[in-house]
Amino acid sequence: MSYNEVEFEPLAPVELDSDANPANWNTKAVVDWLTAMRLQEHAQNFRAQRITGDVLPLLSEDHLKELGVTIIGERVALLAAIGKLRHGAANRHRFRILWEENAQIYTTGPCGWIGSQCCCVPCCEDPDHYKLTGSTLVVIEVDKKTYNSLCCTTSKVTRNIDLSTIAGVTAIHASSLCDCGCAADEVHVQLNSELGLDEVRPLKIKKGEGDRVTKLIQSALEDAQMLNAASKPGQQIMGRI
Repeated sequence: MSYNEVEFEPLAPVELDSDANPANWNTKAVVDWLTAMRLQEHAQNFRAQRITGDVLPLLSEDHLKELGVTIIGERVALLAAIGKLRHGAANRHRFRILWEENAQIYTTGPCGWIGSQCCCVPCCEDPDHYKLTGSTLVVIEVDKKTYNSLCCTTSKVTRNIDLSTIAGVTAIHASSLCDCGCAADEVHVQLNSELGLDEVRPLKIKKGEGDRVTKLIQSALEDAQMLNAASKPGQQIMGRI
């Protein structure tokens, strides 16, 4: 039988558990992954080069060649499987909740607190809510157009702010010495002015927490930028996934 007449079995597709996190795989788990694809003959090289699950999504075609994967069909199959790993890692990062809390209601000191009690605001006050994920800053806030504290009429609007639209984040600290705890830091989120988006109301954060929240948003923004860059062909940039 000539070489052209030799038939090979197709490589087995790899179905990953939706809860599996390849970033936690050791070299043995990577070898098991190769074996599931019927590529166990490359296990020794992957093990020798210490290819773990967190390294797999960063492998390129050149890397695979250096690892001894010389057959084009095997390289294409591996690249496709690695692409799925990369996509899964990106999705886990995008939807991971990094920070979440309610806004501070009383922010203007004792006088503001007393005024709120007299107006019966506590009976119907529903604080704004903030949530930061790897891709989005979610702000759930009272719709000022329908808010009426006298008759307890409120409604909420949800705003999903893509991190890619954020141009900067700054914190302004509460400075009153006699606020009796009724104060809040403000986190200002500046959006890219060229996009024509509505401004974001200052986030009312617990006094003393403004810097921490600002750093969290900035870190998420940097990671999102690196993740977007890594998803482009020919670029391999390691973020904090």
